[in-house]
Amino acid sequence: MLLKVPFYIQGINECGPAALQMVLEFFGEEHNREKIKKLVESESTGATWTTGLAKTAAQLGFKTEFYSKSLGFNPENFDLEYYQRETDGAETAEIKIKKLQAECIKYKVKMEEREISIKEIISKINKNCTAIVLIDWGKIKNLERYIGHFLPIVGFDEENIYLHQPDPKDPEPNFKINKNLFDIARKSKGTDEDIIFIYRKMHYLGFEPRSKPYSFYRNFF
Repeated sequence: MLLKVPFYIQGINECGPAALQMVLEFFGEEHNREKIKKLVESESTGATWTTGLAKTAAQLGFKTEFYSKSLGFNPENFDLEYYQRETDGAETAEIKIKKLQAECIKYKVKMEEREISIKEIISKINKNCTAIVLIDWGKIKNLERYIGHFLPIVGFDEENIYLHQPDPKDPEPNFKINKNLFDIARKSKGTDEDIIFIYRKMHYLGFEPRSKPYSFYRNFF
């Protein structure tokens, strides 16, 4: 199965907002990238916390679920050079994540602190629900360093998971990753196995907003 999710190229450190923009437009809603960045409360570096993405999707009216092995601030992540470089620091991160968690509760995000299997992920993905997953891109590229990267899941088959890869260095819609490698990358230290599921808005009388056809490749910086 392959969902017709629109594709955008991210700017510097914009993978989270870009992933959310793609998912929202798949569900028929267009939102400016700058608006999304403001709502998710990105770091001064542009980096985004998963709680910010979950909060924003729910704030915009979408049923949202957030699963993680560590829903709150995880100080162990700051052992990684990536977190030291790409965020505003552990102390600031802890304060921000607590604030975003409170807003997730306010906007009724379903949050569960647990592992989620690839089988369960696949069972949720359909025309009315898709996901944004945090993975270690370093594992995909066979690098020794951690690289946090948010991508929307756009499909799957028996052997593979398909994601939109928005990085301007090597952008690729419907990027194919073997399920075993996908599992390694999403369970790597630094990801906390974060994943959010966003559901299509269901309107009264059975009406659903129409997704746009996958007929364009947009390049936004």
